[in-house]
Amino acid sequence: MAQSFHPLPGNVLSGQGLEETDERGRKLVDTDFLVLLNPHHEDVEFTLPAIRTGSRWIAWMDTSREEGLRPAGTHDALTNYPLQARSMVVLMERHVNGKKEESKEESNEAPS
Repeated sequence: MAQSFHPLPGNVLSGQGLEETDERGRKLVDTDFLVLLNPHHEDVEFTLPAIRTGSRWIAWMDTSREEGLRPAGTHDALTNYPLQARSMVVLMERHVNGKKEESKEESNEAPS
């Protein structure tokens, strides 16, 4: 009997759920991340979530790429990300006050 394969869902690591505050008592927030795993032997398309209006995702790390480097460019929310067979991808959400962010998307530096 053939087995069907269902890819694992992505895991969102929310930077909005921090319970810490800074020295002035302001709530700390961080960037949201999305971790995708594909243990299957075939590629799958993963629909990127829309956490906020204007969300875009940068593939920060993709193990299917040479040396795990991220592919260039960003991906709009609600579009498909080509998750390669037997790979893991870490995506970082980018937005500015509900608008798509253009200025930092090509940066290779980690968010602060």
